[in-house]
Amino acid sequence: MINLIGAEVNDHAKWLATRSAALHLYGKGEERPGRKMGHVTRV
Repeated sequence: MINLIGAEVNDHAKWLATRSAALHLYGKGEERPGRKMGHVTRV
């Protein structure tokens, strides 16, 4: 599992192109440094 912290969530499109990855965004409105915005699970 890879956590998407703060502005890292803006790069989520690269994970959508990875076949072995499942993206989960938490739907939080505002990104801030240190705030967990989602995660990627890789198999």
